[in-house]
Amino acid sequence: SEFTGDWTIGAGDDLMYANQTIVLDGNLSISDLGMLTLRNVTLALKGGEFDPQEITVFDGTLVISDWDDDPETHGDKSTIRADDPDFNYYFQIYEGATFSLSNSLVRDCGRLFNLLGINAGLYIASEDAMVRDSEISNGYGGIFIDGVDADVENCIISDNTWIGLYVDNGASPVVVGCTIEDNLREGVMVKGQSNLFVGDSNIRGNLRGVVVDGAFMAAYECAISANEEV
Repeated sequence: SEFTGDWTIGAGDDLMYANQTIVLDGNLSISDLGMLTLRNVTLALKGGEFDPQEITVFDGTLVISDWDDDPETHGDKSTIRADDPDFNYYFQIYEGATFSLSNSLVRDCGRLFNLLGINAGLYIASEDAMVRDSEISNGYGGIFIDGVDADVENCIISDNTWIGLYVDNGASPVVVGCTIEDNLREGVMVKGQSNLFVGDSNIRGNLRGVVVDGAFMAAYECAISANEEV
């Protein structure tokens, strides 16, 4: 399928797409309690150098998953990517949104860290957000958790140009069973009186492993190794 122009999900919409590739030549916006579910879908965004596309979820629901909700099966995951990997897109989950990413891949996400950080990677500012059994890779940044308690479980955050996991503004996320590796800046950055718990995770091969600046972090049964500077 190919969508030309913006794709807006709003009041009264409860849509599900499965087992297909969708090429989007515009922005995806979900608000006003609209709901979109993607199962075993590849969503490719056709942004250009000066007109990056955006996925924004406000007071709506976005569910991205594999076909059968089983991380042990392969070949049925959803993938969110740029149509041209030279032109990344933005992906923002705002307060009031419901977001679930499971058994899927998000790549080519984010372009820069601006004043608010919303364009750096997968940006999460909703309490009702879960990321599990997924890979976030080959973007500018990995995941930015902004002031909320979102959970990240059994994920790979790798090969990003910036920081793998950025936690700021009083956030208290729980990160369990993750591998955060080969990011060109810090694997994990914790700031702004945030309180991060990381368990049973590997943080390796980044420029710096972990930086905690005016914040708190507890690590349990983690391996922090082979980072260039820390």
